[in-house]
Formats: sequence, C-alpha cells, structure tokens
Amino acid sequence: MTIMTDADHKLSKPMRLLIATPSYDAQVHTGYALSLVKTYVHFQKRQDIEIVHQFRLHDCSIPRARNHFVAYFLSDPTLTHLLFIDADISWMPEHIEKLLSAKKPLIAATFPMKKYLWEKLRTSSVKELVLNDKLSPQEFQRKIKANLVDYAIGFGESREVNHHVIEVKQVATAFMLIERQVLEQMQKAYPQRKINNFTELPAKVQNHLYSLFEQENIDGEYLSSDYSFCRLWSKIGGKVYADLSITLSHHGSEDFTGNLMEVSQFQTIPFPPSAK
Repeated sequence: MTIMTDADHKLSKPMRLLIATPSYDAQVHTGYALSLVKTYVHFQKRQDIEIVHQFRLHDCSIPRARNHFVAYFLSDPTLTHLLFIDADISWMPEHIEKLLSAKKPLIAATFPMKKYLWEKLRTSSVKELVLNDKLSPQEFQRKIKANLVDYAIGFGESREVNHHVIEVKQVATAFMLIERQVLEQMQKAYPQRKINNFTELPAKVQNHLYSLFEQENIDGEYLSSDYSFCRLWSKIGGKVYADLSITLSHHGSEDFTGNLMEVSQFQTIPFPPSAK
C-alpha cells in the first residue's frame, strides 16, 4: 500500500523533497511521528523548500520498497531530492537542513546500531568517562551509551573531515539524502536492472522501476541493500558522504542515541579500509 501526499501539486518552491518511509507492519515509532510533524511545521516557514511524504506499507521486502520509492520519485519531475527515513528513526528538522547545506549528491547521517557492545566498557576511553565526575547524570548516561554502540557506516580510505562531512565507502539508508541526478545516472548506467513485472503500476512509475537496492554478494562480501546501492553509485564514479555530527535516535527495546563526532572526542575511532 502506498500513501503519498501533495504529489500532484505544482512546483511552488525551488527545492521539493520527498521523505520516503517503508513500514512493513504499517506502524511507525512515536519518535518518528513527532519528528515528521516538527519537520512539516519547520519547513512551512521556508520559501525555498517544500516537503512531501510517502509511506510504503505492508511490504515485507525493504529493498523492494526502496526501489518503488525511487520509481515514484523519478516519475514526478517536480521532485528534486529523495530522503529515506526509516520508521524507527527520530530526528530534528535542522538535520535535514544540514544534509541539504552540504550540497553532496549522496549524503547520509549515521546512527547507532540497536545493540550495546559491553566489551567497550574495557576501553580506556570509556573508563575515563566513567571516572569523570564533572558530568551531569544526564550527560554521563548519554555519553556512556553513545560509546557502547557501533554505527551504521563503512569508512573508506579518506580521513579528511570537512565541516563534519567525510567521504565514506558505504553508509546505511535510514537517513539518506539523494539528489535526483544520482538516481537518473544510475538507471542509465544499469539498464540490465530494469524491472518489468509490476504491470499494475502506472506506466510513468513502471518506466523508472529498477533494482538499485538489492542484497548482493560482491566478490565474496555479502552486502545489505543500502551498502550495495552505495557500491553501485561508486562504481560509476559517484561519491558517498556522511555527516558525522548529526545525532539521531534509533528506537528499539530502548532509544539508542548518538553521533560519531561526539564519540571521537573520547576515543580513537578505527577507520578500517574495508569496513563491512
């Protein structure tokens, strides 16, 4: 099931951004819902950016849902940016502005994985935090939690961080901004990925349905659909970027919140050249 608002409105602002969210069980976290409301309120005050939104519900395949989002996005020539946000993420409207201001064709914010790695308690950086009696109880808890998780990102060879933005090998799609030109170039570069069996879709949507998001085995490395998407873009000369300063909450059994720039103040983050 697909729900799209304002899709037929004429282009009234220079930038028109589609927030796309898959939800296989037709539910979103309350943090997501509140963030979406705040985003609409915030961007109503801006004259240069319009926000529209689309759900894809009851689709058990997240890669398929993302491919459908791309097709709907490209079928509407008024849309300029596609922003994937997962249903278990919460954010601030200013985070979207940060991604837009970076002016990168493909950029994402990373987020904590929903699992604490208790062995990190043994690291000297976390021990230093534990002994820091100058932190308030709230800051103490937040910083400890942020340092006990991994983040959904795969660093490449670059170590240069410019205004909190770094070029990476791959990054998760849960809060990813993609310019229209990226998807147009990828569909042109990979005609063999055209999908033709969803004949119930409107023709203008079906024309843009490609398998750009797929779980794949690339040279013996099993990649999630978001990581393989990044590889496909890189393969044709594109670059993938991440803003390390954006603090997102990833909701699960509890709220996992943090950002890598904050963590890097207390520990040396390894940048493996082939992170998986």
